[in-house]
Amino acid sequence: SDCPGRHTYSSVYEDSAKAVVQWRRRYRGNPQLWKRIFKKERVIKELVESAPIIEAVKQAVESSEEQFTIVDLCSGKGYLS
Repeated sequence: SDCPGRHTYSSVYEDSAKAVVQWRRRYRGNPQLWKRIFKKERVIKELVESAPIIEAVKQAVESSEEQFTIVDLCSGKGYLS
């Protein structure tokens, strides 16, 4: 399916798809945990909402020679952190 912003933030969406594959590999031995953390609709909703912020942060970090510390102050499961 075509998610909103998929073309605008294509690199974020590609990185996110790779992350989901890595999560699946990491949690394959714990199906109960996988079922709890991965609800397709919820992950897609979080991606659509966070893609613009992730892209902005990536651009800021990549365009600077400074070092950054990024702190996630959000609550919840932190799917994309």
